[in-house]
Amino acid sequence: MFKISRHGLGAAVCGRICVFLARIAGPRAPCRRLVNDRSGATAITVALMASALLGITGLTLDVGDWYGTRSAMQSATDAAALGGAVAMFEGDNQTQIIAATTTDAGLNDTSGLAKGATLTVDVDMNNNVVTATMTKTASLLLSGLFLRTAPTISVTAKAGLDDNGSPVCLLITDPNGSTSLTGSAGINAGTPTAGCDIVDNSTAADVMHVTGSATVDAQVNCGPGGPNGYGTTGSASFNPTATECAAIDDPLASWPVPPEVNQPCTYTNLSYTGSKSATLSPGVYCGGLSLTGSATFTLQPGIYVFRNGPLKQTGSGGINGTSGVSLYFTGTDSYLDLTGSGTDTIVAPTTGAMAGIAVYQDSSTPDGTSADTNTLTGSGGLNLTGTLYFGHQTLNVTGSGTINENSPFTSMVVYDLNYKGSGTLDLNSNYSGTSVPRLHGLSTHAVSLLQ
Repeated sequence: MFKISRHGLGAAVCGRICVFLARIAGPRAPCRRLVNDRSGATAITVALMASALLGITGLTLDVGDWYGTRSAMQSATDAAALGGAVAMFEGDNQTQIIAATTTDAGLNDTSGLAKGATLTVDVDMNNNVVTATMTKTASLLLSGLFLRTAPTISVTAKAGLDDNGSPVCLLITDPNGSTSLTGSAGINAGTPTAGCDIVDNSTAADVMHVTGSATVDAQVNCGPGGPNGYGTTGSASFNPTATECAAIDDPLASWPVPPEVNQPCTYTNLSYTGSKSATLSPGVYCGGLSLTGSATFTLQPGIYVFRNGPLKQTGSGGINGTSGVSLYFTGTDSYLDLTGSGTDTIVAPTTGAMAGIAVYQDSSTPDGTSADTNTLTGSGGLNLTGTLYFGHQTLNVTGSGTINENSPFTSMVVYDLNYKGSGTLDLNSNYSGTSVPRLHGLSTHAVSLLQ
């Protein structure tokens, strides 16, 4: 293999010729100097090093440009995903959400480096997630001398409605309803700095009105109707003052029906009266269950289905369901009526099909039908731990006592709420005080980047 000198001849061949001439002409012959000349190799080495250095410099400059482009694209993509999630939060449809992502991506490309990039958007309405992806072929400047193909820059951002936001302990779902509290009744859901939120989805002119000395205390009082829909009379008050917030979709409207609901009747038209205590078992109570007198009724753990009939408890007795009890109401004339003066305790299951749900009334009766009137009276000690769902029906709260005073937490979803009397409805939010799970769908949504 030849090494090419700066004279363009093979050093080995040239050397042999010059050695022969040197023997004739003497040691100072020009060819001897030529044999010892290594300057051509140095020039080649320098040229190769200069080329490598130029390539590294060019690649470094281009990588810096690519990094800046990627950073600009990521900022624009983050803004696009968040903009789409905000549009989703505000109830926009898929077309409007995609339009919002495009607009926000453009508004946040302040450097112009993301110009020419392709934005694709995936809208997952079921999981409340917007995913934005932006791709662009990188520019080749000096590195184009060494790279045949330009790399592709790709970034992704995912944003959605974070259900781990502020907990909602009372959600009123009627979009046109009007809630009233009269007398000295009160709802205690905490304070503006500690507690849970009360959200009313109504946009009526009179969303919620409290009179007399009634009070509504919560971490937040809000709804899509805005503060103008919240009124007071006398010394009644909202603490804090009501504000506007987005409506919350009913998180339990499509709750899976547990298998027990479709089983044959276990009991029919069952009633107990007198002072003799009894233990009741889970099952299907067709035609309802009536508990009267001074007896205490212990409910064994499980799901109690009330089909085409109510659960009524009156008198001075009580209900003791402290170990994972869920009451499920379905069919006509099926509702909850706890109006006795005794102590009633229901603690929702911690596992299983009804985990976290103490009371569930399904949608088999049309919204707001007066035939199914759920009533809680606070004259006795009434403590319900978990979530109470009356998303299609009215809940009446009456009496002079305190409801849920000793419950770690109570959440309610009601279609309409009527509250009369001088009692207090406590909606505590000590979620760590029990193993009963809080339903995370029951919270005010916060838009955030998920990826």
